[in-house]
Amino acid sequence: MALRFREYAICKPSQQSDAYITTIVPTISDGLAAITSANELILVNRANLQAGEVLCFSNVPAALTCLVVASDGSRVTCASSDGTVATFDVRSRARVAQFNVGRPMDHSYRVRYRPDTMQASQSLH
Repeated sequence: MALRFREYAICKPSQQSDAYITTIVPTISDGLAAITSANELILVNRANLQAGEVLCFSNVPAALTCLVVASDGSRVTCASSDGTVATFDVRSRARVAQFNVGRPMDHSYRVRYRPDTMQASQSLH
């Protein structure tokens, strides 16, 4: 898996020339979702990284700080420094949920998936 992530970084998926990948998560159908320093949420096929085909999600929160994937890989959730949390369907790239927790979100928070709700909670380190 580490080799795949290295190949992913080399394929330069960001639309910005000076952006870097901050978080990568595996998704369904051999996909990799990532957030970049250019505030992009992107998806690529890890089986064909050299092709460089990149799908961008639209309507993502500003100032993305973290990214998690649902256990089945079908949804990704990103959070921002203004407290906005948004969930996207990987297949359609549509936003399926969004809420604000009222405080900045970073990697110390975990998003928990349940069949009918989502929760954001701060984890103890």
